[in-house]
This record gives sequence, C-alpha cells and structure tokens, in this order.
Amino acid sequence: MIPLLKKTEIKLYILYIMKNIGYAIEYDKLNDTVTADGAVNYFGFAECFSELLETGNVTVESAGGKESFKITEQGINVVDTLEDSLSHGTRRTALAAATRLTSFEKRGASTEQNVTELPDGRYLFTFRVKEYNKEIFSVSVTLENRDQLGTIRRNLEKNPDGVYKCIMALLSGQADYLLDSTL
Repeated sequence: MIPLLKKTEIKLYILYIMKNIGYAIEYDKLNDTVTADGAVNYFGFAECFSELLETGNVTVESAGGKESFKITEQGINVVDTLEDSLSHGTRRTALAAATRLTSFEKRGASTEQNVTELPDGRYLFTFRVKEYNKEIFSVSVTLENRDQLGTIRRNLEKNPDGVYKCIMALLSGQADYLLDSTL
C-alpha cells in the first residue's frame, strides 16, 4: 500500500474505515486498524483524527470509564460524497481493515438458517444476517446431500462472523488470490 500523504486523503480514509465498522471504537483499536496496512502512519493518524473530532465528523462516547469514537452523520455524508476520490485500492485496503474489526455482537447482528428439502432429495440452504431485524446479507446454496448440509451448519454455528467475513472478502475482492484466474 502506498502511504497516504495528503491530510484530506488520510481523513477520508479514517472516516471510510469508521463508516464500515459501524459502531463506536476505542482510540487504540482504531489507531491500530488505520495504521496496520501502512496507508497512514501514527502521526498522520493522530493529527487528522484530532481534526475530525474538532470538525464534528467524529464524536466521542463514554461508557464504563472508557472513551469510544464513532463517525457522525456529518462524517458519513463526507464519505458518501467523497469516497470516489480515494483510489479503488485504497478503498479495498480500508474495507479490509474495517472488516477485520466487525463482529456480529457489536453490530447488533443475528443470523438465521433455513433449510428446505427439495423434491429431488437435495437441500436448499439459506444463511441470513440481520442487523436490528433488517436483513443485510443473504446467501442460498443447493446442497446435494444431508452430509454437506450438516458440515455447513456446523461451520456456521462455530464461526458465523468468520464465514460472513470470508464471503464478504471474496465478494469485495479482498481474497482474489483464492479465485482461479483461468476461469
């Protein structure tokens, strides 16, 4: 990742990550997330984050003696208006950073699984993710037998966050290396 040097790019990068996280986050975790891929250094983060707070694009929340920071509606509007000014690669890096932090529990998300036995003996399996009773993700797959169904259900029950993150990584191009380029 080529480091971002302009303050406007750094601020937009921070806001883009915060928008995609979707919940309040502690300063240290946000700093680690923003600087992890090398797009922003610690000093750039600290300076730009301070300015985002001052301008009302980010707000502070206190709970249990800890401070967390969340993007404001104003900050979301900035991202929605200017995100195309970040390169595709920079947005992909930011999305990957945000995805590493998202968890169903913190986002108020729940999962559902539905199974329908088809007339030909196969199974239609559907996995849904909802945030506050609003569906944000759904995938359906036809399975050949009950063994496949059992394996998929066990994997989803063990780690629904991980499965969701992997699917999102594939769909957003963060795991292109898994795809065979000859197809």
